[in-house]
Amino acid sequence: MSDNLLKSPHSEPSLDIGDVSRRKRVLIGCTGSVAAIKTAMIGSDLLRQDVDVRIILTESARHFFRRDDFEPREGVFTDEDEWGMWKGRGDPVLHIDLAKWADLFLVAPLDANTLAKLAQ
Repeated sequence: MSDNLLKSPHSEPSLDIGDVSRRKRVLIGCTGSVAAIKTAMIGSDLLRQDVDVRIILTESARHFFRRDDFEPREGVFTDEDEWGMWKGRGDPVLHIDLAKWADLFLVAPLDANTLAKLAQ
């Protein structure tokens, strides 16, 4: 993945993960619930708290949340982004890069279907 996708428009280039002086990074997983309309608000609130935020949407969440609902728009990812980036061996893999980037993964909203899958 290009480092540009994971850089905050508000911060310096990425620092070592052990550097506690850098901004915290939260990856929000948005599932397909009508409550997904609140995800942009959660992300914006975190940005105001000086936290870097990226959002990943399930296909069902896209019925309630659009990339344009969150600023910065380039901080919102879908399955299309995952599959569009990878063309062959050696190419970046979005879900791996996001997992390495994030300090915390928050699923909000968490619909009953996804909760059941996690419980299993």
